[in-house]
Amino acid sequence: MVDQAMAILASERADLMEFGQLLHAAWTVKRRLSVHVSSPVIDDLYDAAIRAGAVGGKILGAGGVERLAHTLESVLGEIRARRLAPERKVMDLLFEATDVLRHLIANLNIGTPGEGAPVLVNRLLALASSAAVLMAS
Repeated sequence: MVDQAMAILASERADLMEFGQLLHAAWTVKRRLSVHVSSPVIDDLYDAAIRAGAVGGKILGAGGVERLAHTLESVLGEIRARRLAPERKVMDLLFEATDVLRHLIANLNIGTPGEGAPVLVNRLLALASSAAVLMAS
């Protein structure tokens, strides 16, 4: 799709309608890849833009910052609710996640990509899930 977009834009008669349709097709494909690609708020904003006459759009993310921050807050909520004990392994993971979050935010501020959020999100989710299983038994 990138090559197709470049060809549209490089054309002497750049067809912005065609470009918008390509953006919409790309968003539709990306949206189906994972439930984590979007959120209800993003979907509502995108749909509002389409209803207002946009042909397509490009959603720009924050490099995992939002998902890591929300997951971190969920784990902290489990600790506050006393469903997860603040054991050493839990605290070490929380400190690691906080350090990565700080790094990701710093990278956003200077315009370079950060790494590490997806792995930490999965580890935090596994931790929260194991706490829920322990509480249920």
